[in-house]
Amino acid sequence: MPSANLEICCNGNFKNSRAIVFDLASETHQPDKFWKTMMSTAKNKLKMKKVTRVFSITGYEYDTTNKQIPPDILANDAKIKLVFSAGEDFTGKVTATEQPKATGTGVSVRVLAKDSLVEGEAIKQLHQVGTLPGVKIVVGMPDLHPGRGFPIGAAVASEGQFYPHLVGNDVGCGMLLAETELKQKKANVDKMASKLHDLEFGFEGDTEPFLKQFGAKATECDKQLGSIGGGNHFAELQEVHEVIDRETFDSMKLSEEKLYLLVHSGSRGLGAQIFDSHMSKNGPTSLLDTSEDAKVYFEKHDNAVQWARANRFVIATRFCAQLSAPDFRPILDICHNSVLKKPWSLDTQPKDTPTSTTTTTSTQSASQPDEQDKSKDEQEPSSTADSTDIATATSEVGCCNYWLHRKGAAPADCGVVVIPGSRGHHSYLVKPVESAGEKCGYSVAHGAGRRWARGHALQHAEGKGHQKSQYTTTKLGSKVICEDKTIMFEEAPDAYKDIDEIVTDLVENGIVSVVAIFKPLVTYKTRSG
Repeated sequence: MPSANLEICCNGNFKNSRAIVFDLASETHQPDKFWKTMMSTAKNKLKMKKVTRVFSITGYEYDTTNKQIPPDILANDAKIKLVFSAGEDFTGKVTATEQPKATGTGVSVRVLAKDSLVEGEAIKQLHQVGTLPGVKIVVGMPDLHPGRGFPIGAAVASEGQFYPHLVGNDVGCGMLLAETELKQKKANVDKMASKLHDLEFGFEGDTEPFLKQFGAKATECDKQLGSIGGGNHFAELQEVHEVIDRETFDSMKLSEEKLYLLVHSGSRGLGAQIFDSHMSKNGPTSLLDTSEDAKVYFEKHDNAVQWARANRFVIATRFCAQLSAPDFRPILDICHNSVLKKPWSLDTQPKDTPTSTTTTTSTQSASQPDEQDKSKDEQEPSSTADSTDIATATSEVGCCNYWLHRKGAAPADCGVVVIPGSRGHHSYLVKPVESAGEKCGYSVAHGAGRRWARGHALQHAEGKGHQKSQYTTTKLGSKVICEDKTIMFEEAPDAYKDIDEIVTDLVENGIVSVVAIFKPLVTYKTRSG
């Protein structure tokens, strides 16, 4: 007689669990009663007052209104752990194990997390993206967290059409890492911090040479060029804390004696204009890649990507000049908010790779001209895509072109990448593993990822009676320049996930190897209160 070996536990208290053997024979004939029976069993066995939601141990939420038994539970001798909730979101850690599968749609959804905390709402949003027409592959990074309807920390591949709202309003946002002429031994943190100012405001000089250098056209937002912006954007002076991969470190001509500047910023108001223009005309819908609207969007999108690169470069120029060290060498500049055309192997689910997979029911160096041109070629998509079908977990050999959306996901196909921690934590210089391209959606985590929403972080700090002065010096001894109390509280280190766990997940999934670890010295956000 077919049966399922189930372990049921209480959300928020996984130690409150029971092992049960569930007789599938009778329930298979009455699938509409399956979830009702399971929820009643959990309520009695776990002594819960009420049960309204059910999750897998990986954080995927089952649809308890679906009058079919999930196929992963139907499998004979299945060993499944179910988490029962009284209505609250999933509170456990997402792991890179198999997720429930439906049949016949060919959409792959993966979460590359094991130790990193990923909220149930983020998992739910990730699966919702998988229902969008044309979407073929959805990959959640270890720093995945809920966004405004769509998750942040994800790579999404679609065919024949793309979704501007998956990129969002900060088109071209990314990271610039540069080597300065400042010496580590001579670093005076307080003195350097006192010299930095006005980086929240745009550059007052001639912006045309910078825009021309990066191939960006002039816009009505050019007065903002060279400004950091709000939220989690920053410019941070760092020192080398530890070298892990000496060979790669030396090949990049990096030095432990120098200080490094990491700039996180995007296209400022320009990206918001592009997003608002698209949404007002089309709403949260896709654009066919051969349409006139797609052509118009990409003209604006591609310019914003280059404008954002110029913005980061001008910020670095101003930052270093204020420290009387105007010369710097860009090491890398990567974009984590964009959409581009990407050749994709049809073998999207390597057999030896433990990833979270489901199918859905839908229809479906920056300053050097030669390096800049190479980066531009890799980032800018053309206006058409091949229309080759793909199926999940197929062994078919072939290749097609997909539209690769990155929303808070750094590229894994453009060389070495920097993954910053939250304010007051280390940053990691990592080298993507080339063979893991399809597995990770050619992308890696772009940072620590939010643990708390901004409103919650602000409420937490104010509720504890915290003062802004408590956050100006971090646990690592670095200085934080932020005169805006709201931003200081919203971006508090506790509001973010553990960057060490994020990177460990990437390493253990075979996505990256660590080159070096950097330690913050001075983080600049704003002098404006």
